[in-house]
Amino acid sequence: MKRVEQNNDDDVEDTYVDKLDVIEKLLEDKNTKSRDVLKCLGNGIAAYESVPTALYVFLRAQQPIPDLKTDNPVTRAIQYAITLGGDTDTIATMAGAIAGAYHGRASIEDGLLSVVESVEYIENLAERLYDNVEASG
Repeated sequence: MKRVEQNNDDDVEDTYVDKLDVIEKLLEDKNTKSRDVLKCLGNGIAAYESVPTALYVFLRAQQPIPDLKTDNPVTRAIQYAITLGGDTDTIATMAGAIAGAYHGRASIEDGLLSVVESVEYIENLAERLYDNVEASG
């Protein structure tokens, strides 16, 4: 990320490198409040206000979260993102996608998949991507 940002001419107030450092600090405290996540990472539509938050949500959801009653880390990531408020559809989608990719198809509850548009097409693409990665190496 440092190399990418060094080559970026944009003057973005909070760099992704800075946000990654913040994510690390927030993860150290299991009792981090939602308002602190939003204050430090953001929850807007701009990428620098949603991507770091989605990454944090995914990482935080690997462990139980008080008031979320699920053992499934994919579902927990989506639920947690929604509880934060703001641009929840974008953040929950990104966090859920990362969690699903990390944990695999078996970890995605059927009820969740039943409401995904073009789920068969997406699963086919994922399988082809996986096969290509495996074949290359």
